[in-house]
Amino acid sequence: MLQLKYSVGGFLKTILGAAMAGTAAIMAAYKAIDYLQSGWKRAGEAAEKAKSEFENANSELESLKLQKEEQKTRVQEIATKYNVDTQELQNANGELKDVDQMIGVINSHGSISIVDKGELDGS
Repeated sequence: MLQLKYSVGGFLKTILGAAMAGTAAIMAAYKAIDYLQSGWKRAGEAAEKAKSEFENANSELESLKLQKEEQKTRVQEIATKYNVDTQELQNANGELKDVDQMIGVINSHGSISIVDKGELDGS
């Protein structure tokens, strides 16, 4: 009978150990899946943030491009006002020079009004 007691006890310990090991394996699998899912969520949030930052930077770039074109237009208007040849405002490829170079050309033509000079210097 003593031998049967030890056999049943050993059997129960084995079953209990296997159940605990199975439970631990299930918990580990659950934690791994949960971690992967939260990783996907974190990656998605990071992607959304990066997309938003890109859109903001792109919008700012477009705004700056528009401001640059407005400056060039205004400088051309001032050049026309002082009869500066538009070819002097272009580079060898026929493209407009940058704003600073255009301002230099206009200033090299002599006297312009203080208001126009101030506007050019503020560009």
